[in-house]
Amino acid sequence: MAPLFPSVSYDDHAAYLAVQICLSGPNSEYATIRQLYSELIVSAKTQVLIQSLFFILDETLAEVLKLKALSAIDVQVLISPNGPGQFLPY
Repeated sequence: MAPLFPSVSYDDHAAYLAVQICLSGPNSEYATIRQLYSELIVSAKTQVLIQSLFFILDETLAEVLKLKALSAIDVQVLISPNGPGQFLPY
């Protein structure tokens, strides 16, 4: 099984960009995207910046974000006040 986050050489960053594609939904066997969000948040060293029209803040993700914020990590979540289908305010 390939590692979830393979190491990337930044020497050639102008030519290559690492991309991780994952599918997940209500009928998926695994909550892949939710698990990915959790892993990314937990591994953050200085800040967590989330901008997504489809970010669903459940109890587990709320606790992980709160833990990071209480650990002096800059946590910011940008959401649209009008829901999906609207432009995000900056």
